[in-house]
Amino acid sequence: MVLQNVIFESNVCAGSTVVSAPSATPTVSYTSVFGHSVGAGITGVLTDSASFVNTTGTWADWDLHLGETSLLKNAGDPALFNFDGTTSDLGAYGGPGGDFTLPQ
Repeated sequence: MVLQNVIFESNVCAGSTVVSAPSATPTVSYTSVFGHSVGAGITGVLTDSASFVNTTGTWADWDLHLGETSLLKNAGDPALFNFDGTTSDLGAYGGPGGDFTLPQ
């Protein structure tokens, strides 16, 4: 299993460990696990909040773009780039296929 440029933040899961591997150690890089712990031996994680634009109200109202002050902007894999040539952001909207438009 490979986790790269991923954000796990304040998810509801059984137990407090969001990434564990009883039979193998996953490859984890440029991944944020804010609000969670990771299994023993898992490296390559950040613990900064994504500072999403909006997570209030129902999930349909959320805007999971990274906020202007997010520490996860330009914190992704340095081999991947955002459309503007900067190092990729973590999360769904970063990297070469990211959606960099903000909702109106």
